Amino acid sequence: MTRRMWRRLFRHHLPLAAGSVAGTIVIAKLTGVESPRLWSLATAFVSLGLLAAAMSIGPLNVLRGQPNPVSADLRRDVGIWAAIVGIVHVVIGLQVHLHDPVKYFLVRASDGTMRIRHDIFGAANYIGVLATLILAVLLALSSDAALRYLGTQRWKTLQRWTYWLAVLVVLHGILYELIEKRTLPFVLLFAATTLAVIVLQYRGWQAKRETVQSVRAGQTESME
Repeated sequence: MTRRMWRRLFRHHLPLAAGSVAGTIVIAKLTGVESPRLWSLATAFVSLGLLAAAMSIGPLNVLRGQPNPVSADLRRDVGIWAAIVGIVHVVIGLQVHLHDPVKYFLVRASDGTMRIRHDIFGAANYIGVLATLILAVLLALSSDAALRYLGTQRWKTLQRWTYWLAVLVVLHGILYELIEKRTLPFVLLFAATTLAVIVLQYRGWQAKRETVQSVRAGQTESME
């Protein structure tokens, strides 16, 4: 391992791993529901928190006037753990309600055939599948090798699918809030996390736009 990788391991990955496990246990203890549903809910919120953190690093750098590179180790490593915990959530979640993953997506009709679910439960699960596929792609992109192979522009274009992932995660979460009739504290936590990311993203975009406009205005003045 290179020196940089060792540094990432001790500064990022080990604390993120420990924090993910600790956060999952704490939330599981607060759910008041039976296993494995408690682990599904706990990993969902930990993954959401990590995704929110990964999406907040860039805007915070912009707002603080700090460098905001295309690929930063901290943002990448937080994203990696968001994906890991998210995939664990999917695996656990498929064991919670029906104990048969197929029934999450198909329902037996009166004539005995299996058909696509059209209810809110099916919609939530199909959205979850799309989110998981994007999550897997983003996880595969989270390496120097992928960045070198794709080049900065193509890599960044694919990495922007994070925003679509966030939209799908929010929709999936809202539907499951309704399906499971979650208690007010978890509804408020979900809403607060979502709102915080939206506000930070908007403020970061606004600050970046103002900076670009200021630079362009300065260039125009220098040409006159």
